Amino acid sequence: MKTPLQEKIGLFESSFGDGAGKRFALVSGIHGDELDGLYLSYHLARFLREWESAGKSIRGQVSLIPVANPLATAATERFWPFGQIDVNRCFPGTNGTAADPPPQGEGASHVWAGALFEHLKGFDLVVDVHSSNLFLRECPQIRVLNRYRAVAETYADHTNVDVVWVHDAPTVIETTLSCNLNAAGVPTLVVEMGVGLRIQKEFVEIVFQGVLSLLQKLGILSGALPPAPPSRPIYATDQNVRYLNSESGGFFVPDISVGFKVEQGQRIGRILDALSGEVKEDVASRWNGYLFTIRAHPIVYPGSLMARVIEIA
Repeated sequence: MKTPLQEKIGLFESSFGDGAGKRFALVSGIHGDELDGLYLSYHLARFLREWESAGKSIRGQVSLIPVANPLATAATERFWPFGQIDVNRCFPGTNGTAADPPPQGEGASHVWAGALFEHLKGFDLVVDVHSSNLFLRECPQIRVLNRYRAVAETYADHTNVDVVWVHDAPTVIETTLSCNLNAAGVPTLVVEMGVGLRIQKEFVEIVFQGVLSLLQKLGILSGALPPAPPSRPIYATDQNVRYLNSESGGFFVPDISVGFKVEQGQRIGRILDALSGEVKEDVASRWNGYLFTIRAHPIVYPGSLMARVIEIA
């Protein structure tokens, strides 16, 4: 398709397999500042290329779309650069083209979203990979709407993640890729991890092992693979997710990272004052539970979100 500046852009995709079985797609980069998916796609492409070179079969199809929003990724910006539009709020998109403008004033971002949505509708499983924003660091987790919880329960034990966050939908979620694919009958998992504009190698490795396990479950890969890692994720819901906000302003230095159990009263970091040399606040968990989100951006204000904890009785 063409951008408003008449620049041609296309969807870059690598495919592996004999096409005779189930179809799996890994999609990342819908937001241009989320880069973990690039590294994950690299690992998978290298693994699958070496697998085929060794004469082993890939039954079905594995498609990798590492840059689902190439204009934003090239600019390392979150949004579609023309109008600063969030492409993941444009689905299911439209079928318009540059020569046939979409209705109701919708622009090129909706055409792009429509093309991606239509392309993925024929797959048996889609994994939509995201990183967090610049402010928060997330442990690898599955996120799914409550109405599609059954999709997560079918596949979560094979994803190698510790957390499945089942949540109710704000209206805006209705226009995401994952929501629309699930509504169209294409099982889709959203994987969230890391922090914006950075690659967290250890988190990517966790998800990479999970994707291999999913490919085994689908029957796409078989043979001499390491045993699938055991995974019994914790389910986070509106009833057990707790939010920890700051009471002071300053800069935050964490004591620990995400992916660990914490105890009530345990300090997870400090808010410091660079001028006075004082500790403005010891940020401590108020619950026993699992720390799955922590503040990544150092500058904080009163009320800033510092952490999310899954409370465990």
